[in-house]
Amino acid sequence: MSRVAAFTLVELLITLAIAALILGLASQLIHGTNRLSQLSVAQSTGIEHVQQAANVVADDVRRAYRIAASGQPVGVDAVAPGASATAGADQLVLTARAVKDGDCDRAGIYYEYVAYAFVTRSAVTGGGEWTSVAPDPANEARRVLVQYVACTNVGTVPTTPPVGGTLRIVSDYLDTGTFAYAGVGQRRVTLTLAAGQTVLGRATTGRTITTVAVSRNIY
Repeated sequence: MSRVAAFTLVELLITLAIAALILGLASQLIHGTNRLSQLSVAQSTGIEHVQQAANVVADDVRRAYRIAASGQPVGVDAVAPGASATAGADQLVLTARAVKDGDCDRAGIYYEYVAYAFVTRSAVTGGGEWTSVAPDPANEARRVLVQYVACTNVGTVPTTPPVGGTLRIVSDYLDTGTFAYAGVGQRRVTLTLAAGQTVLGRATTGRTITTVAVSRNIY
């Protein structure tokens, strides 16, 4: 009479232990892969957004008619929460000829007032769709670049922003952001930007992008 092979209790327990170990290793591998994927996406997306923001700022500098000098009172904190009250490393303020057929191209209005300011994310977590960011406790200290645009009939940069303008966020999750000025009338502006974000407890920083823009209208 033949005997039927069967697992003993000890063999069954060993098999279950090995299976649990394999599943645990597989789970860690999947989690690690997802983590790396999220970090990679955050970094590449940040670099793309930073480059787009740099292009927007550079375009406005090139058509600037006047640019506020570093230390000049500009009062942007009145329209952009968390912004500095003076122009400088954290703030760029300029006036430019109104864009043809744009919102400010109408009788008696000849210029656009444009202000850019770096503020912390925690300063802009409340507001409308274009003026706020989603709360993110791990990234409260990261920076945001905001833009305020208004119409004005004065080419010089005023000490207080014109009313009735539009505030919007140009770039989010910034690690570094500064403006530097040079040349006659501050006509040369150097913008330095780098994306930064903490994802799953790990901080990532994108490569630094430096853009130099020169006004075509200031001599």
